Amino acid sequence: MCKYEMISVLAAPGGHASLLLTPQTAILIDSGYAFSAPRMIEMLKQHLQGRPLDYILLTHSHYDHASGSVYCREVWPNLQVIGSEYAQYVFTRPGALRVIREMNQTGCALYGDGTFVDKLDDLRIDIALGDMESLQLGDVRIQALHTPGHTRDSVSYYWEEAGLLIASETTGTMPNPPVVNPEYLIGYQMTLDAIDRLAALQADAVQLPHRRNLLVGRDEVEDFFRRSRYWAVETKNRVIAAYRQGQNKQQLMNIIKDMYYVREKAKGQPEDAFMLNASYTVPMLVKECTGDSI
Repeated sequence: MCKYEMISVLAAPGGHASLLLTPQTAILIDSGYAFSAPRMIEMLKQHLQGRPLDYILLTHSHYDHASGSVYCREVWPNLQVIGSEYAQYVFTRPGALRVIREMNQTGCALYGDGTFVDKLDDLRIDIALGDMESLQLGDVRIQALHTPGHTRDSVSYYWEEAGLLIASETTGTMPNPPVVNPEYLIGYQMTLDAIDRLAALQADAVQLPHRRNLLVGRDEVEDFFRRSRYWAVETKNRVIAAYRQGQNKQQLMNIIKDMYYVREKAKGQPEDAFMLNASYTVPMLVKECTGDSI
């Protein structure tokens, strides 16, 4: 029986950071924002009780998941950051780093004290994993499963021996359970493929992004993936039906906003950021499902 704890170390609304703690290994799942990293690090220290942080697993390169990794390196210089090969490439792009910096500044203004020490030029992946590639991390053996749909670099991690799946944001988020907010930005069918791929694992527990606690038990896990797929398809159906009725891009974006930008979502994601995502989602759905550009 594999023993582990999954502990939320989220230090600001809307980011994601969870500590996977086993008898031998301490692994941070995503690392939140840059501006909230000092608080997250203090939370980590409290739970680690003198143990080092050994690894960070990044599910993708977005600012609210990856930025804190830079600051963790200063405290635990021997830790290694693991992610997909495409995320490794993203962190070499000046334009991508500029967006990560700008989004951290926006988040800091809303959820922080307005200032943070910018070290984001040092973002990097130490170990890039290909699809289906496995890696031993102390007493944890993970397998990387590329699950694009939210981003090109989205990756999930499966610890088969423990039956634990760390799912990427491609599977959706749950600000308003039992509704699952689709988070597809770059591909509709690839998102459905990712959901089906992860559901087929029949994991015993799933850690979702932007969620503090695990989904536990195969019934709960199966129910989540069923709802994840349902809402991904339902959202597509509503957007495409409205498009065929002549609604414009802004109107289609508002359909998504009305469905998912509830109070709990607003607590952790600025409206501008939500609508920016919708501005990618709508053209993607229209193009993929009708062949039209909008």
